Amino acid sequence: EAIGEGEYIGLSVLIPRAVGLGLLFFPLVIFSFPSYYFPSRLRKLWVKLLVWTLERSGAAFIKWGQWAATRPDIFPRDVCL
Repeated sequence: EAIGEGEYIGLSVLIPRAVGLGLLFFPLVIFSFPSYYFPSRLRKLWVKLLVWTLERSGAAFIKWGQWAATRPDIFPRDVCL
């Protein structure tokens, strides 16, 4: 349901969304440390997991991923491909 001007999102909507995003990003965060220190095949798998996670997180995260892909000066080159 759309939120009109002057309305606010209640905690009954925010809390499940925050928990869902936390669960979605949890494997990515946990897997990021081994992929950084052992960058062979793990890094490629981590990048695929990053893309998968961003795709399932919603439009704002997809837009962030598109922006990040254009910034090889900030993010690692394999993330920007």
